[in-house]
Amino acid sequence: MSFRDRVNSAEDLGPVPWWEPSEKAPAIIGELIEYRRDIPTQYGNLDGAVIRLDERAAVREARKEQPRWGEPGEYAAVWLKETVLRREWRKPAPGGGEALVGETVGVKLTGVREGASGPYRTFKVFVDRDPAAVAMSSPAPTPRSGGSERLDGGSERLPGPDGPGDRARGHAGL
Repeated sequence: MSFRDRVNSAEDLGPVPWWEPSEKAPAIIGELIEYRRDIPTQYGNLDGAVIRLDERAAVREARKEQPRWGEPGEYAAVWLKETVLRREWRKPAPGGGEALVGETVGVKLTGVREGASGPYRTFKVFVDRDPAAVAMSSPAPTPRSGGSERLDGGSERLPGPDGPGDRARGHAGL
């Protein structure tokens, strides 16, 4: 969808049901429609993303209601209230960064782990983004700190941000 089409078809979505991942329905896949920031909830202010479903996903309208199947074309919110989900959401896309409005995203509940303060859920986030398109639109990488660069393109190893010998001179940022 073009930028003009998105602007011309914009609407106030109002409240939308939220994604309710479970073992039986662990994933949500769809087009990212909008971000919602600092929404007041019983868990404090949360960020979320509204997705237009590409396939069925478990959603909930209200806390007291049972989850139901959200159908393709319906909107559902992914609330970024869990630490693992927030971290995964912010790093998934080829080229880095959060998903962009209009991109297709997928989120899957991958399991439960035991942590120091109790069990927590784990997630994986995917963005359907062409890495070549990102490389074409991204600025050239800048050298990292951690040693001086040789102008003659020499290849001896220098200490870098990840420890001794993690990068070659003349190849900063790779």
